[in-house]
Amino acid sequence: MLNANRQHRLKIGIMLDSLVVSSWIEKIIYDIVHTEFLELSIVLINGNERVEKQNVFQQSVKKTSLYSKYLKWDYNYYSKYVRHNALKPVHMESLLSEYGCRILTIYPNKQGVQNEFSDSDLDVIRGGQLDVIIKLGFGTFHGEIINIARYGIWSYCFNGQGVEAFWEMASRKIPLETRLQILASKPENHKVIYRTISPLNVESLFFNRNLLYWKVKDIVLRRLFDLYKKGWSYITNLDTYNQPSLVNERPDKYPTNFQMIPFISRLAMHKLKSRLFMEHWFIAFKNRKEERSRFHIIKAPLSRFYADPFVIERNERNFIFFEDYIYSEGKGNIAFVEVDIESNSVSQPTTVLEKPYHLSYPFLIKDGGEIYMIPETSSNQTIELYKATNFPYEWEIEKVLMENVNAVDTTIIQHEGKYWLFTNVFTDGSSLDELYLFHSDSLFGQWVSHPMNPIVSDAKSARPAGNIFVHDGKLIRPSQNCLFSYGYSVNLNEIEILNEDSYREKKIKEITPSIFKRNKGTHTYVFNEDLEVLDGRKQVLKFK
Repeated sequence: MLNANRQHRLKIGIMLDSLVVSSWIEKIIYDIVHTEFLELSIVLINGNERVEKQNVFQQSVKKTSLYSKYLKWDYNYYSKYVRHNALKPVHMESLLSEYGCRILTIYPNKQGVQNEFSDSDLDVIRGGQLDVIIKLGFGTFHGEIINIARYGIWSYCFNGQGVEAFWEMASRKIPLETRLQILASKPENHKVIYRTISPLNVESLFFNRNLLYWKVKDIVLRRLFDLYKKGWSYITNLDTYNQPSLVNERPDKYPTNFQMIPFISRLAMHKLKSRLFMEHWFIAFKNRKEERSRFHIIKAPLSRFYADPFVIERNERNFIFFEDYIYSEGKGNIAFVEVDIESNSVSQPTTVLEKPYHLSYPFLIKDGGEIYMIPETSSNQTIELYKATNFPYEWEIEKVLMENVNAVDTTIIQHEGKYWLFTNVFTDGSSLDELYLFHSDSLFGQWVSHPMNPIVSDAKSARPAGNIFVHDGKLIRPSQNCLFSYGYSVNLNEIEILNEDSYREKKIKEITPSIFKRNKGTHTYVFNEDLEVLDGRKQVLKFK
């Protein structure tokens, strides 16, 4: 619910370089116009920007010809693989007229690299009594404009403005960080009000930028909602607000032809490897009751892979349920094996759940003497609860917990009289970097969204990786580290605060792929009294 004590909608101004904008900007404007507690009061257009862009391009195109050619090829090749292209150009003039928005074209004075606004322009902007200005253009500026809106000018920032995501891809060691900040007169005094880490795609700069810009769209609207609902004090008490705003921590220059050669060579080598090899997931288990027990691998045929294991004991028998992905079908089913802990052997895999859509991550939970499963069903835009009617062979749908949601790797725990549901939710962006939390009084009740959602916005630690468990009286949440590749490792995070108002966790340990030889990743870790189970992936030749 919105704050009923607010007497007016938040008045928003937007700064643009042109009335032709990228799709992600159009979506921000659309959401502001169609949100009941927001009012788009004015759109400021930079009248100087077209000339400046032409001059910059003419000066730099010679040095960056390989970079320019790569951008064109990358966009043309990869843009057809995304559902929603954040960089697609949209003409906004007629839409803004339809929305009834005031448009003001400004020709700021250039003072070196800074833009300066005239007194007459400042008077017009000041007359709008704006609460927030969203800066989506106009370069850098100084002067009275900085403090003209009640809650400041909000601006997004990447590592290396202008070449966002390039140097991260070139190094493969730098995280893709996005910040939303309130501008100050000096860059080191900017106030960071949102910081998020996205997963890096090593194949395409366009993919990375598409992800980054959709993330900007999300975080702008989230913080506007927080400002309206929770007030200015909530913003100023954010953990990031008084942290130093890093300045120029990454190169912001276009790469030279010399720098592009190793970059393109690495991309070509990666492409060649992807044609020759595939990543093949497997499951491994070991007996926890044996002192020197080793992991035993459950290998899948090359036509499929096994991943996302969950272990459960029933009548002194141990079962591992897992994703059985069939390459030719392009989707997974849920299967199980029974483990003989005396001989460290397993039964033949048996499929127990198959749908027209993809199934994976068969999370298991006991409740009221029954056994339930929540497989990942994001391709059906649902979170589905199944009940074992003839364990382990037969399962029937008990309830759809959520609909019209893209949610992956749902994990539930009972804690202090409530049920807590952790799941990664995504819309236009990645499924790897935003963890949402819901609570309910029962497994079948109404699930209430946590006010801090997303409670984690970091590809290093968001996505669930198995059962939440108690160790030495502390709640431990396994999560995937997907920063530089999907399912690279498993983090064990101690949950320090879990209640209806707050959430906090900290990383205490990492399970790396080095647990197996030539292993490239591990993204699920579970155990019970008898067994410790995880998964891994290795590169195998496609043609054998």
